[in-house]
Amino acid sequence: MNKIITHPFIIFFIVWSTVIALYSGKWSNILIFNPEEYISFYIIYLITPFLFGSIVGTQAGLLKTKNKKLTPPPKKSITTQTISNKKIKILLTTLIIGSTFEAITLQGVPLTWAITGDSRGYADYGYSGLHGILNSINLYLLMVYFIKYIEEKKDLNKIIFLFIWMLCMFSRFLVMVSIVQLFFVYLYKTNNLKVITFVKLTMAAITISFIFGTLGNIRSFNEGTSNSFMELAEINENYPAWIPNEFTWSYMYLTTPFNNLLNIANTSHINYSLTNTLSGLVPNVLKKFIFAESDLATDILVHESFNMSTGYAPIVNDLGTHGIIIFNILLGLISSYKWCRIKNNRDCMEYAIIAQSVFYLIFFNPLLSLPIIFQFLLIWYSKKHPAKNNN
Repeated sequence: MNKIITHPFIIFFIVWSTVIALYSGKWSNILIFNPEEYISFYIIYLITPFLFGSIVGTQAGLLKTKNKKLTPPPKKSITTQTISNKKIKILLTTLIIGSTFEAITLQGVPLTWAITGDSRGYADYGYSGLHGILNSINLYLLMVYFIKYIEEKKDLNKIIFLFIWMLCMFSRFLVMVSIVQLFFVYLYKTNNLKVITFVKLTMAAITISFIFGTLGNIRSFNEGTSNSFMELAEINENYPAWIPNEFTWSYMYLTTPFNNLLNIANTSHINYSLTNTLSGLVPNVLKKFIFAESDLATDILVHESFNMSTGYAPIVNDLGTHGIIIFNILLGLISSYKWCRIKNNRDCMEYAIIAQSVFYLIFFNPLLSLPIIFQFLLIWYSKKHPAKNNN
């Protein structure tokens, strides 16, 4: 059961169906598209191509599996099975040294800047290139230590340390990516997942959503004027009166990226290249030397205050809606094939990266983010090679 719910199509279907269900409520006047438009887009460009790719990928993966059975999660210790403990220590040392260097040379971290009244924010922290590598190491080590904790009840202190460091950097990106990656690792590694666990996870999601909205009100508006976001979001009479206003933040952040994607699909000028798609794989320090600013499309937003456009926006700007179909077929195929071929903890971590990428497509494309895809290289680097036999 646990492994079935980690299948990429199940993830994709649940996430996008949730977005469509919320969008259909039309609680905001900013959500301008009618059911015929957004439902047809959902079926033609999202669900159908991903399902097709998933079917092909799953069948190909099962054909490569000898007994065609879904194997249980690996039992051996991660550092005695597939990952070199020595290389993990090297990566942890690299992270500590690199992070210390950044903190010293930048005279603090975003947390201390906020406490001391420094005008710099989280976007000003780190050196381009180096910071991305350190972030990737942080994400990867969290998975390694989390698996060790599940298997051996070890390294909880390191997990806490890595999370605290993310919070010190005010990096919501790292925190959210790591939580989802660890969630899929947990689903795959846990044999007896009970219904009560899903109930707890649902309650946790509701609580986090409420806190997210509360903090948003506190940070963005003066105390006592929380309705200001309701006005900004153009919340209408369709919004249920019994739902606290704090949940409008989550509602808008879940629905407006899809709203913007629909708008971009209807208004963008296709350049028939991969400029916008590939630009995300180039560090910012080099991007201006490789891509002309005029070649990079600017997303046409429905409302400037809500500027996310899902992970498909660069692809649409490059190849139009046909690009979404091609991308979803390939992603469904590759992710489903990998899902069928998980043999060890290294495979489990690789799939967790892919699974969270499928999950976060409603906001951005993790597979076009260097800190995320660099984790694949780290997994390859830390692979434990069989001992040589000198006889």
